[in-house]
Amino acid sequence: MRVLKILAMLPVVALLIGFAKMTQYAAVGAFGDTIGPNLAAMLGGGSVIAFYYWAAIKLPKFNTFGLSRG
Repeated sequence: MRVLKILAMLPVVALLIGFAKMTQYAAVGAFGDTIGPNLAAMLGGGSVIAFYYWAAIKLPKFNTFGLSRG
C-alpha cells in the first residue's frame, strides 16, 4: 500500500514543482529589472512555499479511507 501512495504522490509533486518554477520565472520577468533576478526568484518561489505551508495547516488531513482525522 505504501508503494501505491508513493506512485500516486509523484505526479502531484511534479505539478507542484512545475507551478513553483512557473511563478519564479514570472516573478523574474516582472520584477527582475527592478529588484534583481535573484531576489525576484526568491519572491516568486517564496510565495508558493508560503501557500503550500498555509494549505498544509488549514486544509483537512485525510486517512486511507478519505475520512478527516479531526
